[in-house]
Amino acid sequence: MAPRRPRRVLLHHDLSLWNALVRPRTAPAGAAREPDGPDGWEVAAIIDFEWCGVGSAASEFSTVMKSMGDCMHPPAFWEAYLDGGRPDAAFAREGTYHTMLYRLTLTNVAPKHWGAAAVRRQVNEVERLLKGAPAWAFKDVDGAGLA
Repeated sequence: MAPRRPRRVLLHHDLSLWNALVRPRTAPAGAAREPDGPDGWEVAAIIDFEWCGVGSAASEFSTVMKSMGDCMHPPAFWEAYLDGGRPDAAFAREGTYHTMLYRLTLTNVAPKHWGAAAVRRQVNEVERLLKGAPAWAFKDVDGAGLA
């Protein structure tokens, strides 16, 4: 069942490391600067807006986290994004719903860009979500599945 009238926000829908331009963080005057340290870089710009639109904030996470498994840990992301909090079950279910819709959309573009095997991966993920598993981004949130 589709979520009911979520609050609408501007969405990028392809936000990822490869669509961000970064620059060295400027240290405060007099402070030591470590450009290769964990706090040495900041996002300067976000590019590539051809998928942008307006919709539910939860739908943005269906695309942000689609392939971030190697470089993002969901609990750490949510803690930083929500300033120490975690998404609630309703937000996580809505995000899982949008992840399923996004994966279905990818079945239309996957053959052209990534081949038939990519379509099968998307279909497998949709089947997994339909069985009640949560989307990867919400795997640590109780009650995030659709079932």
